[in-house]
Amino acid sequence: MKRSRQETPVCTHSSRCYSSIERYVWDGDQILWETRQADAGDTAVPSGGDQTGVAGYVHVGALDRPVAVILNNSLVVLHRNWRGLVVDATNDAGARVGSGVPWPGVSWNSRMGDPDPRNLHTWYGSLTFDMTDATGLAYKRNRYYDPAAGQFTQQDPIVVVRPAPTTAFTACRSIILSILLRLPAERRES
Repeated sequence: MKRSRQETPVCTHSSRCYSSIERYVWDGDQILWETRQADAGDTAVPSGGDQTGVAGYVHVGALDRPVAVILNNSLVVLHRNWRGLVVDATNDAGARVGSGVPWPGVSWNSRMGDPDPRNLHTWYGSLTFDMTDATGLAYKRNRYYDPAAGQFTQQDPIVVVRPAPTTAFTACRSIILSILLRLPAERRES
């Protein structure tokens, strides 16, 4: 379960910031479906709006990204570019959906075309947008990843910095090298 709160310039004293609760179901390999509901504290299935709903993912073969999303009982087929980023989407009748959505593959960079963060686009599931939230960052390996910069925003909390262990081999090698360097040049060649 992930709890997120969107802090943007849209948040004013008179209007609330967007906040949501997301729940995931996965089979150990891939996310099968997820629910996203407004932060109202209830556990009911969300009714489905622009920012809430139930998204089920259609996985095919060994692909690690879904080919379609079943969003609130409607099929959305995802069209990807050569980099695997979503550039467009159609419904089961072939009509375009989400024409106002800044799909990740539409712009030249790996991020969503740098849309105005104050404009929340329609939610098509987390896997559709490479697990990024409305800030453009993805939560991976216990820290946030910035796809536009291509790096994590903080140091890996799991890695402990320590000196490299010295082994008997490296100790012996340094002793042998020091002995060889002290020998006269004529003895080193023989």
